[in-house]
Amino acid sequence: MKTIKIVVAVFLGLVLCSAALPEKADYQKRAETFLAGIIEKEVDKSYDELFSNSLIASKAQMVKLQKENTWTILNMYGELLGYEFVKQQKYGDSVVRLVYVLKCEQVPVIWEFYFYKPVSDWTLVNIAFDTKYDLLADK
Repeated sequence: MKTIKIVVAVFLGLVLCSAALPEKADYQKRAETFLAGIIEKEVDKSYDELFSNSLIASKAQMVKLQKENTWTILNMYGELLGYEFVKQQKYGDSVVRLVYVLKCEQVPVIWEFYFYKPVSDWTLVNIAFDTKYDLLADK
């Protein structure tokens, strides 16, 4: 009987703890889905999905260059080991900046995403990546 009480208490504790964890925002899910696709080397598909419903998609030359630069990183810095969320900065209720580290075998690549919510839906308005670590600084 004591074992059952312990199991129930642990189960309820886990349920309550998981309910207390905040759900990731839509924009964070989109950024992480994108990075997971990059790790799987699905560069074109990942960008196309990330840029859907964004003005960036209409800038074909910029999109092409972004994809090419991403392939360069994939071929230059060794195996991709994963990504790590670094920070989120909010600017009022309408702009958010996300920073991630793409963990490559040789060096980390810093990714920066800006999302904007004019009314109700978040849209990507800028994306950048570099091996310069100033992208990690608060802005």
